[in-house]
Amino acid sequence: MKKTNSKRIATMMVVALVFSFSSCEKNDNGPACNWDKEYADYEAKLNAYAADVSSVSKCNALKQSAINLLGKLKGCSGVGEIEAAINQWKDINCNNLSHF
Repeated sequence: MKKTNSKRIATMMVVALVFSFSSCEKNDNGPACNWDKEYADYEAKLNAYAADVSSVSKCNALKQSAINLLGKLKGCSGVGEIEAAINQWKDINCNNLSHF
């Protein structure tokens, strides 16, 4: 059950992140909106965390990667609620995920 809940949390985090930047097109603001590197890093961290959801360090790495990606998306037009999404990620306490 613990592993299932952790996977559910990871899935919810992915969904929230995708919705937060789904309206951003890669080239709508030139270089300021190029988030390929940050997304690749986020995807790698997500896969690593999904493989070991009990790892606090992998959770923290995923959290920081998501914050970095969202920060990069601030340069994109048509993206809203970035600060709220960043704050939600910052509020995640990876030390307490086992309590879900």
